[in-house]
Amino acid sequence: MSRNLGYYVKYFSELPKEWRTIRLDKNVVDILPGYAFKSYFFEEFKGTPLIRVRDVGKDKTEICYNGDFDRKYIVQKNDILIGMDGEYLVSRWNGPKALLNQRVCRIESLDENFIDNDYLFYVVKKPIKKIEIQTPQTTVKHLSTKDIRKIRVPLPPLPEQHKIASILSTVDDAIEKTDEVIGKAEMLKRGLMQSLLTRGIGHIKFRKTKLGEIPEPWKIKKLEDLIKIRSGNYFKYSEFVPKGIKVLKIDNVSFGEISWENKSFLPISYVKKFPDLTLEKNSIVIALNRPVINGKLKLGILNDVDIPSILYQRVGKLVNQKKSELLDFYLYYVMSSSFFIKEIKRISIGTDQPYINPTELVKLKIRIPPISEQIKIVSILREIDALIQKEKYSKKLLKELKNGLMQVLLKGKVRVKVD
Repeated sequence: MSRNLGYYVKYFSELPKEWRTIRLDKNVVDILPGYAFKSYFFEEFKGTPLIRVRDVGKDKTEICYNGDFDRKYIVQKNDILIGMDGEYLVSRWNGPKALLNQRVCRIESLDENFIDNDYLFYVVKKPIKKIEIQTPQTTVKHLSTKDIRKIRVPLPPLPEQHKIASILSTVDDAIEKTDEVIGKAEMLKRGLMQSLLTRGIGHIKFRKTKLGEIPEPWKIKKLEDLIKIRSGNYFKYSEFVPKGIKVLKIDNVSFGEISWENKSFLPISYVKKFPDLTLEKNSIVIALNRPVINGKLKLGILNDVDIPSILYQRVGKLVNQKKSELLDFYLYYVMSSSFFIKEIKRISIGTDQPYINPTELVKLKIRIPPISEQIKIVSILREIDALIQKEKYSKKLLKELKNGLMQVLLKGKVRVKVD
């Protein structure tokens, strides 16, 4: 697959006179492609963690490998990884020792007195991202080691490389600390959910049910007595337009939030044409394919910024039929809980690409407190969510700062002082 890489020569043509450009050839970096480990040795918890494309950018894997392997495919903490399918992510590995699966490669400097490995991590991101943008929109995009070898990057003197990498890593450290705050808040939220959604607030008397002990005033009900599930529609490629109503696809449903990094649009007229598919504020949506990843459910509740939007295939909308008995946000939190996710996994069909049958989903039972208590529970959990969202916004600003610094530092537009 041919690509125009002349961009990189032009992009880095106006560099400081002390700088040069180099290609990432075999004399500069070592590139180790991952191995095609056999799937019949994959296990969820037993064995050595296996880094697949979907794990690049994370600090843990979804699966382990329980067979024999060549130790050269072991990845250590801080190794630089490139996902060679999809978005071609470049990331440091922050997890435990793991194995490098196919369609992921490791890249490292052959001589750190020539190109610093930390500098390499930052400088390779922009050209890799540019290749991803220029790649034809086939079903699956593939990056090869030959593509990486063709890349040209700017090379400042070594002391300047160290300083640039140090500045950018300082911002990365701030992002990591923000992640830690988010992680602690999310842990607190999980603990509160476990308590509030099973034992409620201030109860003394409990009774036994098939879902365990619940407060005496609470009820157990099937979802089908409370909600309906509306699955999205398939729309032809020819129906999409450059601007219009956002289409909520399965990629837009994240873990507890809606993500619009990848947007598609349909004509505004489709709001009236497909009223059952049009989403409103507080609409709850769930991914029907691969709904659970790393123990988290791909579930979201829509906010002001998410509407108007229209439902696409493989995503389900939960329509509350009994608002006098069930708050939308209470249902959202129940479905986000670990005990409900366990039930989702139990009823999911298939292994490689598990999916939920909506008919089976509505047969699940949930605990229902009185509305007055639901309001209190939701209020507590939404306060924690507000804190988490505040920290996530801080993280977003830090990432924007980092991107701005990379734009000027890696082009030499702003020079750093070297001691």
